[in-house]
Amino acid sequence: MPSQQRTLKFSYLTASLVLGVGRIDFLGIEHSLSPDAEVFKVVKNFLGDCDLYVVEGLNNLRANIAKDLQDRSLKYFGELSESEAIKEAGESGLVAQLGYQRGISVLCPEPGLVDLATYAISCGFKAEHFITWQILVNLPPLIKLKAENHGEAKLDLKEDTRRRLRKFESELGTVQPFTSLVWEPELILAVVKELGYNLTWSSSDWETVYRITEALADDGNEKGTPLTQMSKVLCNFRDNWICNQIIRYLERHSVISVVYGSGHITKLIGLISDYTDAYL
Repeated sequence: MPSQQRTLKFSYLTASLVLGVGRIDFLGIEHSLSPDAEVFKVVKNFLGDCDLYVVEGLNNLRANIAKDLQDRSLKYFGELSESEAIKEAGESGLVAQLGYQRGISVLCPEPGLVDLATYAISCGFKAEHFITWQILVNLPPLIKLKAENHGEAKLDLKEDTRRRLRKFESELGTVQPFTSLVWEPELILAVVKELGYNLTWSSSDWETVYRITEALADDGNEKGTPLTQMSKVLCNFRDNWICNQIIRYLERHSVISVVYGSGHITKLIGLISDYTDAYL
């Protein structure tokens, strides 16, 4: 089981699991984009001798991405200053930078957007609901981190949403049934309204995004909205995918250091522990 540690300002989780001749060390932390945050001292102290660093959210470092693109992405972080790497991608940016500088491989075990979308559609969910779920899941942490670094005055929900939709369109625009979507922020407002909520794009409305995402994630309603159901299905799919990827990494790496958000790390440790109990 993970061990909870505490500093003066925040707590974090650590754990180690042995699978056969390999070992996985875990660090679960709070996300931050502030270079002065104490969490980054914890990250640097955690990363000892190992064969592989595993990080969250750096899609260009997924195992199925072309090696030259992985190398360019790692070099990009490696050549930034430490504060720039942290502002770019938080703890994942710092780990990528340290991996590049130390000659240690860095991989991201996440499923890609197409993997998630294909699974959602196979489970009977609508394309517009999948895109709205992706936007609402990602906006709150984006808002929190931007406010932490730049203040709420810099928040622009509509533009942030439009940029993210353009990225989604570049990956999913030719995949059925996403070809028929109109990739504009109004798509999100229409789905949110359909589900009984109101959302505008004023900079002061970011708190509404939090309330909507909290309501959509509420387990009190057994059935819930389509987004509630999708959230449960895709979170389980994501966690199992990540677990399987990390276990596969042990085929080529004997000691792995995993740095992830504390909200996911306990679930991952439990899944990998179950694998250990069942097969080893």
